[in-house]
Amino acid sequence: MLDYILECPEFTDERAMSEIILFLIAGNETSSATLMYACLLLAMHPDIQEKLYHDVVSICGLDDPITLEKLPKIDYAERIIKETLRLFPSAPIIGRYTQGDLDIGGRVIPKHSTVYLHIVYTHRDPRFWQEPLTFDPDRFLQENASKIYPFSYIPFSYGSRNCIGLRFAMTSIKIALVNLIRKVKVFTDYKSVEDVKLKAHFLLRPRDGWKLRFEARN
Repeated sequence: MLDYILECPEFTDERAMSEIILFLIAGNETSSATLMYACLLLAMHPDIQEKLYHDVVSICGLDDPITLEKLPKIDYAERIIKETLRLFPSAPIIGRYTQGDLDIGGRVIPKHSTVYLHIVYTHRDPRFWQEPLTFDPDRFLQENASKIYPFSYIPFSYGSRNCIGLRFAMTSIKIALVNLIRKVKVFTDYKSVEDVKLKAHFLLRPRDGWKLRFEARN
């Protein structure tokens, strides 16, 4: 944003304030939704939940602060968040405006059209993902990165116009998840990803509610 302000003299203080407010509100809502979906998936997979708990405790202890120095070491939490965003991207649609006629496989989209991409379908497409409805954080191990089909994983969009809040969102979700999982166990009535029927407005939400229960760890 700072680069844009410096390059665009007509960018007023009022517009800057509006962008900052939008950034804070949008970042809070999408991050909190992703945290809830991560809890939902961990509740469905207690083995993964316990593996995360032991990983966190081995690195950070039970009560020590989660510092920025320790955070990168908790790689398993990051993989869980990435896989959560694959199955349940909190903002399910990307819109783009065509500046010229666009030919896609013989179909022409006229210039000045708004084109929407449904991220959920892309993230669950069996052409791109093996067992797409299976929750598997190890898809995002470094050695598996080459297996991810280009442009098949876009929870924050892609390219020069991707989400400005990517790093902020990943860091805040990771801190919240790590702190939460040290203190509580998570349970749900949902049995599988297929059980979670979705409704989409601005954000993606479970149609029948979260159905989450939290119990303090001893």
